[in-house]
Amino acid sequence: LLASGLAVRVAVVPAPHDPDSFIKENGGEAFATLVRGAKGFFDYYLDRLCAQNDWTTDKGRQAILRSMGEALHKTGNAVTRDAFAQKTALRLGVDFKAAGAEFKKIGRAAITPRPAPQEDVFEPIDEEETTPEARPTLHESWLLKLVLAHDELVPWAIEHVAPEWVEHAPLRGVIEARFRAATEDNWRGIAALLDATESDSAKQLITEFSATRKPIPNPAIQIADVATRLRNLHIEAHRATLRLEALAPTLDDATRAALWREENELRVLKQVPIPPPQVA
Repeated sequence: LLASGLAVRVAVVPAPHDPDSFIKENGGEAFATLVRGAKGFFDYYLDRLCAQNDWTTDKGRQAILRSMGEALHKTGNAVTRDAFAQKTALRLGVDFKAAGAEFKKIGRAAITPRPAPQEDVFEPIDEEETTPEARPTLHESWLLKLVLAHDELVPWAIEHVAPEWVEHAPLRGVIEARFRAATEDNWRGIAALLDATESDSAKQLITEFSATRKPIPNPAIQIADVATRLRNLHIEAHRATLRLEALAPTLDDATRAALWREENELRVLKQVPIPPPQVA
């Protein structure tokens, strides 16, 4: 379910019941209430791991980080991974950057498991060569397609799209190069962009997403929708960070209030759609 991209929640039926016996004893509405209060999977899983392992010990913390990292890797979602790296770090009392690095390392190991060495032979594996490059998300891919195929949308994109909303580093570099060429009035087409690009990963993306395909329907509406979705994912990640910071027990009241105020402003901003460009 995690790998399919579904938002999974977990409702816990109190012992000794299963869903059938719970409904027979308490009624359907009580079960519906139980389901409505279900936790998101990763919140539930973190609670469960902390209950099953002694998180005050190094061994327990490592077990929790490893299990959370393996589960988060299945989603393929960097925003979710970073948000729960922060939440897990706060729960365990460790540095969230260290937790994030551990999650990424676990993800690489899951993608490319190391073969068992022979009895008398050990050949170290170069992770840079064996770990495949992560693919950009659907919305990141569409943003690149649109700014490469529709020059008329680029001025609007420069004004309304922040490159840091793009998590995929090679694709973000291409977007920044396209924006820079337009800002400097130095756009010479796809071929010139390829010549100026050093990263092989970025070149592959340019070639892939600039290849001749069917015309994109309603490109102005499409780019506004893509921009809004990328912005909202970026906002959610930042809101998660603010919420975690606001829960720190050593924080003074004024700083905590400022963090909650900023978090609320971002929540309101997320409800505002980005207006589409007015293209003739």
